[in-house]
Amino acid sequence: MAELTAVGTGRHGASRQDLERGVVIHLVVIAVGMVVLFATALFAAAVGVDGSFLSREPQVALDGPLYAGTLSNLGALVWMLGAVMAFVGFATTSNRREQQMFLAGGTLGLVLLADDFFMLHDWVSGRSQAVEQVLILSYLLALVAIVVRFRAELGQLAVAGIGAMLVLFGVSIACDVFANDLDQIVEDGFKFLGICTWATTWTLRAHPWELRATAPAPADRVS
Repeated sequence: MAELTAVGTGRHGASRQDLERGVVIHLVVIAVGMVVLFATALFAAAVGVDGSFLSREPQVALDGPLYAGTLSNLGALVWMLGAVMAFVGFATTSNRREQQMFLAGGTLGLVLLADDFFMLHDWVSGRSQAVEQVLILSYLLALVAIVVRFRAELGQLAVAGIGAMLVLFGVSIACDVFANDLDQIVEDGFKFLGICTWATTWTLRAHPWELRATAPAPADRVS
C-alpha cells in the first residue's frame, strides 16, 4: 500500500519545479512552431505561391479527391508509429545499450519518414541519380550499422523483422526497376508492408515484456 501511495503521489502530485519546467517546454514548442510558420511563409513568398497552398492538405490545394494518396498518408503514419515506439523504449529502459539502440532506431525512423513524406529522394533523383543512390545506400548502411552494433540488444525477433523489412523494400525497388508495367500499387504496396514491418519491430521491442527481459534487477520494494 505504501508503494502504491508513493507511486500515485509521484505521478499526479507535480511540484512547483515540475510545473515551471512544463511551462518552459510548452513555450519552447510554441516558439519552434512559430519559426516553422514564419519559414513556411517565407518559402511560399520565395516560390511565388499563396500561403494556403502550403498550409492546406494536398488534396484540397490541388483540388483532387479526398482519397488521393491514402496509402502514402497511411505509410507516413506508420513510419511515425515506429519512431514513437522506439523513443518510448528509449524513455522506459534504464539499460544504456538499449537506450542507444532505441535512440538510433527512432532517429533513423524519423529520417526515413521525412524522406518518404517530403519525397526527398525523388527530388534528388530528378537532379542526380548518382546522388540518389548514395542517399539510399547511406540509409542501408545506417540500418546495417544498427543491426551489427546492437544485435544482442535487438534480439532474434527484431533482427528478423528488420530483415523482412529489407526484403519487402527490395521487392518494391525491383518492381520499380524491372516491372514498371505493373500497377503502381504493387510497388507501393510492398513498400507499405515494409514500413508496417519496421513499425511492428520497434513496437514489439519497446513493449514492457521485452524491456523486462533485459532490465536490471529491481530495488527492494517498500513493504
